[in-house]
Amino acid sequence: MDEIFFIDAEYKLDRESVFRKLNIMLDEEERAKTKFMKSYVFKLIRASKK
Repeated sequence: MDEIFFIDAEYKLDRESVFRKLNIMLDEEERAKTKFMKSYVFKLIRASKK
């Protein structure tokens, strides 16, 4: 996946909108990778909030 996701702390992204954006960009066969990316992205979000 070449996309780099920048998460701006000022911009509140809810979980569903992030999932939709990730899913729109990926094909069916990429869904397994998507699940990994989702969990990774939300770990980054949680880490940045602490």
